[in-house]
Amino acid sequence: MDEKEKLLEIVKVNSQKNTVRITIPRRIAKILDIGDGDFIGYYEAGRTIIIRKLQ
Repeated sequence: MDEKEKLLEIVKVNSQKNTVRITIPRRIAKILDIGDGDFIGYYEAGRTIIIRKLQ
């Protein structure tokens, strides 16, 4: 990890067929300002995946 990066949480991944599910803890959802009914997008930046709330 880069000096600027900070590990926030470790979560277990569940996979079924072609879908991988990652559960985001409420604490992380609060940081991302996401809740029920919101949409999130995943962006690739090199070897990093960025998660953002879609407006």
